[in-house]
Amino acid sequence: MKCCYDLNGLRLAIEAEPADLIAPIEQYVAPFTTVASDVHDYSISIGRGPIDELPDDAEIIFEGDMLPGFPSRLALKGDGTWLLVAGRLSAISEQTPRVTKIKIGEGCNYSLLSLAGIRAIDTALAASGQYLLHGAGLAPPGNEARALLVFAPSGVGKTTTALALALGGFGLITDDAIVLQPRGYKGHVPAHAWGLPRSLKVHRRTADLLTTIRPLLGTNWDSAGEQVLQTTALNKVARTVPPAPIPITAIAILRGPSPSGHHFAPLGKAEALRYLVEDNIRRSRLGVPADHVRRFEVLGTLVATTPTFELRVGAPLTSLPDFVATALSDYLPQESASVIVR
Repeated sequence: MKCCYDLNGLRLAIEAEPADLIAPIEQYVAPFTTVASDVHDYSISIGRGPIDELPDDAEIIFEGDMLPGFPSRLALKGDGTWLLVAGRLSAISEQTPRVTKIKIGEGCNYSLLSLAGIRAIDTALAASGQYLLHGAGLAPPGNEARALLVFAPSGVGKTTTALALALGGFGLITDDAIVLQPRGYKGHVPAHAWGLPRSLKVHRRTADLLTTIRPLLGTNWDSAGEQVLQTTALNKVARTVPPAPIPITAIAILRGPSPSGHHFAPLGKAEALRYLVEDNIRRSRLGVPADHVRRFEVLGTLVATTPTFELRVGAPLTSLPDFVATALSDYLPQESASVIVR
């Protein structure tokens, strides 16, 4: 089975044999389906078979569990990146000829193949000059023509904050997977962003804080205290933004909670870049791998050319959307603030 997609400028082909192996990856790209073609910028192939072994001269840059209970190794050799998961999966990405080959063995489940797939999509986007980042994206109330990006490591409250803003009139671009089109990409000035389609994973604590979304959830929570919230269900109470590139108007670094109420204030460029790099740039004992050097440069330009802020969330969450919308209008230059409609 072969399917083709246009990810806002990246022509991607995915081939799977048997056909059902495409589902864990297609969940991220289905809205971008286009007519089948032999012309593409990057391809991903998936199949069952013997797991590839790591070459002896490969440079191991990560060794540990990428998913709980799945010992993994990530390595580099030449222009290739190797992901091996304990006899269950191998994924080899090559910059030339721009292909990722995924082989799965016994014990490879949906989540593991999904993880390999999102890594392959990340590699494919980078090959096209776009970059998948760990961050949320929101459009200000009443306007889908600008994006506020919110960055924070896992566990700080990014999904809770994004949902709180979305329930108060902001458009949800994504809560976790933002795609950056850098300044100059296809002539864009400023940089643009779009959200990689995915369901939200909502923690039980988030549901307790945001009672509006409780009726949208079931009663079955996984071992991490989370469950999936489909965007179709979220659309009943909030606005989601289609996955098309829109200009970035500001960056907010989400810090720990504020006991004295919401806080939104300018943040120094060096400090903002440090937080983005810590969560979005791969590093090893040998430094930054070659495939992430360009990503680092792109993040530096993004921070240098975009207003940066620190966001701390206080109580109540219901007042957060108006507070952030007002702060954006107060801090941004007049030409940017004019697009903020509250």
